[in-house]
Amino acid sequence: MTPPTIRRDIQELKNKKRKQSNRIRKAGGSRKKATDHNPHLIKILPQLIEPETRGDPKTTLRWTCKSVRNIAQLLQEEGLDVCPQTVATLLRDLEYSLQGNRKTKEGGRRKEDDHVTRKSSRKTLHFTRTKSNKI
Repeated sequence: MTPPTIRRDIQELKNKKRKQSNRIRKAGGSRKKATDHNPHLIKILPQLIEPETRGDPKTTLRWTCKSVRNIAQLLQEEGLDVCPQTVATLLRDLEYSLQGNRKTKEGGRRKEDDHVTRKSSRKTLHFTRTKSNKI
């Protein structure tokens, strides 16, 4: 430590201005969240992963087929500076379950089935947000 810092701390102790705290740093001295730097990130992310979103329409369990690395890369192409860990945190905040990738045999679904599933999912999400117990 430098002598001016030591002198200032001694002076604070003499004047008892210093509050007793277990903190090492000042409050607010940590790194800012990615959403503070890019407030529109929360709006862009769901739009970006919506076509690849899967889940049970009867529950709020949702996940995306894209990996967090691929999503981070797409966001970087949009000009946003995010890392995969930030994407994982944002997805958790948006109540997405981070499922591991597993090869599944998909296909044979009709467009009508997909439309019904998306409509049901939107209704479930709406009623969950409004906290209504009737669908």
